[in-house]
Amino acid sequence: MGWVAHLEHTYASNMPRTPQPLGGRIVPVSVQHGSHIFVTRDEAARLAAANSRLEWGWPLVMLGVGIAGADFLWARRKRSSTKAAG
Repeated sequence: MGWVAHLEHTYASNMPRTPQPLGGRIVPVSVQHGSHIFVTRDEAARLAAANSRLEWGWPLVMLGVGIAGADFLWARRKRSSTKAAG
């Protein structure tokens, strides 16, 4: 997530707001909640890849946290029931 925020901030701060055909910055991109800038095809692909990783990464992280939490609670429950029986 930090990489996407850094990339969007850098692009929003440094990229032109109008197309620059001589520099190859002709691909329109929306960053930081609607700021429209123009980037090269490579820069647009880099931003799209970062956003894709963010889109798929967070659900997987949350799934892992949920599984780890459930495992912790299950093990705690087993320990408390063993102590009560013993």
